[in-house]
Amino acid sequence: MKRARTLRRGSARSVDLVAAAIATVLLGWASTADVARAQSCGPPGSSSSSDSGGSDDSESSNSGGSSDSSDDSWGDDSDYGGSSSSSSGGGSSTPACTDRTDVTGFEDCTRFGREWNAMWPALRFEIGPSFRRLSLSGLEVGGTTYHDGNPYRFFLATDDLDNPSALTAGVNLRFTVPLFDNFLLGAEFDVASGNPPEGAVSDGDLSLRITDVETIGGGLVAGVVSPVGPLRFRGEVLAGGEAVVVTTASHLGDCVSEDTDVVTRYRLEPRVGIEFFVGRYVSFDVWGGVDVVNQGSYGGGLRINLHTRAYDAVR
Repeated sequence: MKRARTLRRGSARSVDLVAAAIATVLLGWASTADVARAQSCGPPGSSSSSDSGGSDDSESSNSGGSSDSSDDSWGDDSDYGGSSSSSSGGGSSTPACTDRTDVTGFEDCTRFGREWNAMWPALRFEIGPSFRRLSLSGLEVGGTTYHDGNPYRFFLATDDLDNPSALTAGVNLRFTVPLFDNFLLGAEFDVASGNPPEGAVSDGDLSLRITDVETIGGGLVAGVVSPVGPLRFRGEVLAGGEAVVVTTASHLGDCVSEDTDVVTRYRLEPRVGIEFFVGRYVSFDVWGGVDVVNQGSYGGGLRINLHTRAYDAVR
């Protein structure tokens, strides 16, 4: 009987131990679930309402509230550099571009260096070498020359020469003003001299030959500028005139006499050019054009351009 009572007491103790262990596990699981529910409402530090007994409705309400708060914090425009209704210090900044139409790409944007790049008026000083095939076709020179003290009348038509053209080289100088973003207007001046045309003609006892050709010209320039990346493509027209200084040598036996004539004529020259900036205030351009008034005359050159405004204030 004692042995049986002892076994019963041992079994009861075993049952009590097992029950205590199960209770401990259940309590630990319940506390873990409460902690999980408490932490599932959002990041630490967020405001949450009191939990009324841990019901599902309360949990979903708390969770939804914390999600809205989180979304609002992430959706603030100030986090992404956007505009906000309040500003610190009371200062206001001018937007880079303002939409005035529903068409994409037609914004009204501020010009490059608007604040600091307007100290001087927009001017360009351009200078460089120029080359030209100068047609002398249609020119007529003549006058009076002297040989051994005796006067002789002479007349020379350049069309009677073997090749009534001359290759000249000189300097091209001009001042231009950028207008708006895509136009320019200015004045140009150039001087040049070159090799005389080939051939000689006879006039009675005289043999006539052109020995020197010089030109002085200029006019007004108007053009259109189209920026493409670092380059600017230009189309322009020079309208003006030129003076052609022709020196004629007359030969009579061993005696040589020279006479100089100045012939003026109009000049209308459409051109194209490409400009490349090597700094804010310095650029180079290559250009070429054809004179449509004096058929057969064409030329081109290279210029260095100095700007009073960075990039002409068009970037």
